Amino acid sequence: SGSSAFTEMAPNMRARVAESTAILDVLGISAETSARNIDIMTRSMGMTGSQAAASNQQLFATAQQFGISTTKMLEGFAAVAPEMMKFGSNAVSVYTRLQIVAKQTGLEVGKMLSIVSQFDKFETAADSVGKLNAILGGPFLHAMHMVMVTDPTQRLQMLSGAVKQAGMSFDTMGYYMRQTVASAMGLSAVNDLALIMRGRFDLVSGTIN
Repeated sequence: SGSSAFTEMAPNMRARVAESTAILDVLGISAETSARNIDIMTRSMGMTGSQAAASNQQLFATAQQFGISTTKMLEGFAAVAPEMMKFGSNAVSVYTRLQIVAKQTGLEVGKMLSIVSQFDKFETAADSVGKLNAILGGPFLHAMHMVMVTDPTQRLQMLSGAVKQAGMSFDTMGYYMRQTVASAMGLSAVNDLALIMRGRFDLVSGTIN
């Protein structure tokens, strides 16, 4: 009942999906959560039932490997799925990287997507990059590059890297500089700047690879 695509699958594929869902249910992931993800993956991403079931299991295994709540990992996918669809067949892998970065930095996946969405359009990207470069005192970011690099984790790494290249850290910034930089990055709170600046994106990238 949780997956409209289930009845359209071949009998052997239905058995595979049911088995995978039952295993995850025993491990603490509700059948409703698994079914919702499978429906998204088959309907929107064009996966087969077996591929969707395997992706669910991969999300579970990755969460265990990196110390992320398995429930948060699988339930979170459905929550941000509409935003993730723009990554096409890479949606699951991009989402996985975001969850690993979320674990390392403390930033929620939804907030990270909101921060980097301004770089999906050249106009808003140019505005943000122009403000940041003016504040930092040099051409540390390029609007076109920010637009062309679509991976959210890479965009966040570039934002953090630009401030560090300017010789600044969150601790060395003054009261007004923190607010100014946070505003130029399009952040809703200075705390988000602290989380981004303290995040070791270079270590995260290596771990993900």
